[in-house]
Parts: sequence; structure tokens; C-alpha cells
Amino acid sequence: MSDKTTITKIISALLFVLIFSMLNNSVVQAQDIRNSLFSDADKALNQANAADARLLAPDNFSKAMELFNEANRDLQRGRNLQDIREKLAESVTYFNKATEATKLANVTFTNVLSAREDAIAAKAFEFSPEKWKDAEDEFKGAAKELEDGDARDAKEEAARAEKMYRDAELTAIKSSILESARSLVRQADRVSADDQAPKTLEKAKRLINETEKALENSRYDTDEARNLAKQAEYEASHTLYLHQYIEQLDRDRKSREEVILMAEEPFKRIAGELLINAKFDKGYESVADSIIQKINGLKESLNSQEQEITSLTQEYNSLESANEDLRNKLEAITNERSEISERVQAMNEFREQFEQVNNLFSNREARVIRDGNNAVMRLTGLNFDVGSSVVKTEHFALLSKVKRAINLFPGSKITIEGHTDSQGGDDLNMKLSQERANAVMSYLLANMDIEPLRMNAKGYGETKPVANNETEQGRKMNRRIDVIIVPEGF
Repeated sequence: MSDKTTITKIISALLFVLIFSMLNNSVVQAQDIRNSLFSDADKALNQANAADARLLAPDNFSKAMELFNEANRDLQRGRNLQDIREKLAESVTYFNKATEATKLANVTFTNVLSAREDAIAAKAFEFSPEKWKDAEDEFKGAAKELEDGDARDAKEEAARAEKMYRDAELTAIKSSILESARSLVRQADRVSADDQAPKTLEKAKRLINETEKALENSRYDTDEARNLAKQAEYEASHTLYLHQYIEQLDRDRKSREEVILMAEEPFKRIAGELLINAKFDKGYESVADSIIQKINGLKESLNSQEQEITSLTQEYNSLESANEDLRNKLEAITNERSEISERVQAMNEFREQFEQVNNLFSNREARVIRDGNNAVMRLTGLNFDVGSSVVKTEHFALLSKVKRAINLFPGSKITIEGHTDSQGGDDLNMKLSQERANAVMSYLLANMDIEPLRMNAKGYGETKPVANNETEQGRKMNRRIDVIIVPEGF
């Protein structure tokens, strides 16, 4: 390589570095100029944004942004700096006016702003975009009226906007809760499922309407609405299954006899697993009753075994602890033996007392459960009228048995617990459960020779369910009075 070529490359490299350095300095200088010119305007813009001026003072904010953006474009195009300074100064004036205007707007539009926040929380912009846009446009008009000094028209438009936001919020809540059920119903309509399953489809649509009414009555306590929506979703899905199943039967040209025999097969399989001989000469009901009876028997046996395991575990732990003490403290062996004997005697006495209590009640009247060393009487036969806490005379006989059970445990502490299902408001359920527990306690205190300090009542509302609140049977089991006996000495 010649010296001339080398020198040429070196000069080229130096020129590149020089040009790059000049360009970089030029960019830095341009940024410095921009920061210097826009300092006040940037600060005013940030203050306006912090005050939500785009929403509350749209007219002044829009004018300010227009001037701000023009100044920015002029700077990029190398226009006259004085003209840019004038536009920025004017934009600062409008930004400050907008920020000041938000103070009055926040006071004037308190209600509509609250409604707007609730609509945002419900994602109305996603689930109800058209109603959301209409409400936003109406509110923007109200804000402009207030900027123009027309407070009367501003308040009227704000009131309309508030109603529109609330409507958008409710529509969004309905859509979010019912989205799945509605989608399935639309799918059922598309395939004309009402030809094969009209009643099931109609039930799904009725449940959707009931969900909407529940939300219209109470849009924030959604327990009931969500339960109805789940039922609607199930019925809609059930409709699609029936539609497909019936169409398949039509394609296969199944006879009525074949359809009935097919329907018997699942019963046979279940009955076989339960060692039941399924006979359908009297229809499905007798087989279903036999299966239910068998299952209930197994459940009772399981509960009994679990209670026995709990009892045996407690006894084992107690004896193991006592045995360890005996090994470690030989000098106290006589006292330890006496203590073990007394504890075993107490357990035996409790077991006998528990059995006596259990024998007092029929299955329809109460379920007696052993909870550790406590006896729990779950009064399945004690019911109240809807919304009422009055003990009906027809339950006096049952409460008389409760009195006899309590008297089997002298010196015991008694707790009356009231429970409800999840339907209705949380506060109302808590109040109603307390009133019902108080009513039962008042009846027992009035009809027993017992120290009031031994007995107390506690309402738990819907907070301690024993079954699924999504089914009628589950809700029925959750509406209950539990009487808990804590024996003396435990």
C-alpha cells in the first residue's frame, strides 16, 4: 500500500470524526435551545395534566395545546425564535387558565366525576363503548359551558352526563357478568337450538333477564346476580348439548325405546358401583331414590368414622402426653394416673351424654355433631319465615328437646349461632342471623332454669356456609341455627 493511499484514508477518517462531532454538538445545542424556550410551557403543561385539565377545561386546554404544538413544529423548521416565544407565552396563558378552571369544575362536577370513576371501574369504555363515548361527549360539553361562564347550562349538561355514565356503568356490569351466558345463547340462536330444546333455551334467557333485574335493583351487591348468571350459562350450555344430542338421535334414527334404554345406562353404572341392583320396571325414580339413600348412608357412615377418628386421635394424644409425663416424672406417678383416670372418665361421660343427645332428635329435627369436645345440634327442623326472626309455635316441641339436651350437660356453656345463605345484602344477612339467634336464646332462657351468663347468641350471616350457595339445597342447608354445648371442665 502506498504512502499516498494511507494518508488519504487517515484524512477521510479525521473528516468523518469531525463531521460526526459537529453534528452531535448541533443536536445537543438544538436540545438546549428547545429546553430553554419550552421550560415555562412544559411546566404549565405538566400542571394542567396533573389537574386533569384536558377533561375539566377542554376549551382552554385545546387552545394551549394547539399553540404549544405549533411552536414545536416552528422550532423544528427553523422559524423565527421570537414568534416561537410569543406562541409559547400564549400557550402558557391558556394552560394556566385551564388549570385554574379545573378548581371550579371539581366543585361543580362532583357528582358526575364520581359517576365517571364508577363507570371506569366497571370498564364501561370496554363493555359499553357507545354509551361511554356519549357520556364523555356530554361531559365535555358541560365543561365547555362552565369555561364560558354559563354555570346553569353546565350543571344541566353535567346532570345528563351523570345519568349517561351511570347507564354505561350498569350496562358494563351486566355485560361483564353475563358475557359468557349471552355468548352461549347467541350461539344457540344461530344453530336454531330452540327447535330441539325450546324450554331449556327459554329458561336460560329468563335467567339472563332475572340477572339484569337483580343488577338494576342492586348493581354493587352482585352475589345474587352472579349466581343467576352462572345458572343462565349452564342452561345455555345445556341447550347446546341437547340440540346436538337430539340432532344426532334424529340422524341415527333412534326409536323411543332405544333412547330410553340409552338413558338408563348411566343409572346402571352408578348403581353397580354402589352394589345396587337397578330395576327400571317402575321408571327412573325408584332407582334414583335407592342411589340417593345409599349415598346418604355412606355419607353418614363417613361422618361417623371421621368423628370417631377425631375422638380416638384426641384420646391417643392425651394418653401419649400423659405417658411422657409419667416417664419424666416418676415421683408424680400416682397423681398422673389419677388425672388420666379422671380425663378418661370425663370423656366416657361426654360420649354417653353425646349419645343421649343424639337419640333425642330425629333426622328431620336435628343433626348432632361432635366438634372436638363440644356437642353441636344443627337444628334442621327449625325454620323462619323469609326476613323474620320470630320463633313459630310449631317449633316449640323441637326447642323443648334442645332444653333437655342442654340439661344433660350441667354447668356447660351454650352458644346459639345464627347463619344465612348468601342471597341478599351482607349487612342485612348479618343482622337477620343475629336476630334469629337472639330469638332462640330468648325462648330458651324464658323456658329454662339456667343462668343467663352461661348462654350467648352470635350471628354469622353468610360467612360460615356448610354447603354450596349456588344450589337451592345448599342454600337451605346454610340457613340454620346451631346450638353448641361446651361441657364444663373441657
